[in-house]
Amino acid sequence: MVLCVEPAPGDGSCSTPGRLPHRPRESPETPGRNPGEDSNIQPSDQRLRVSKPADFNQEIYYRNKLEFSLDGGWLPINIPFPLDVFVGDAYNTYPLKYTLVPIMASLRWHLDGVGSPWILRGNWDVTCSGSVTVIPRGPESRYFSYIMGIRRNFVPRNGRIAPYFDVRLGVGRIDAKGVLRNKLYKLNSGR
Repeated sequence: MVLCVEPAPGDGSCSTPGRLPHRPRESPETPGRNPGEDSNIQPSDQRLRVSKPADFNQEIYYRNKLEFSLDGGWLPINIPFPLDVFVGDAYNTYPLKYTLVPIMASLRWHLDGVGSPWILRGNWDVTCSGSVTVIPRGPESRYFSYIMGIRRNFVPRNGRIAPYFDVRLGVGRIDAKGVLRNKLYKLNSGR
């Protein structure tokens, strides 16, 4: 059996039977001998762009998101109406002292995702709220309301605080009895 390492040109016979030809070793830097050199994929001359950090606010403010909130408070201190000075009234508290305990449940539905450039960047949502206010001190004892509105959230890129602007309108019902209720209140409070 003859091992043919290099066939002879033309007739197909072996020029060097039985032994391997001596070839000098080539360094890996020698062109033509690197693995993958015959590949169709060529190195790119383009530079890679530095990626920006992911905007985590995209996961908070997105289209068709439904939110629920329940708010409550206790308001024992009466202050004058801040705009009294602009309409010519004296800046003083109403003679009746109130303590209010409001409880408000709200549903918010995001109309769109975060959009718009720079300072206007944000989204819109619609809000529906129902409120019960218990009045432990005052001539009334309770107040019910239904409120609807629209809000614009100003969402900064990767910011933890999102200011907003909203407009709301609603209806309410209070159990005020007018003069009779005020007289009962004054009798009960010792005035």
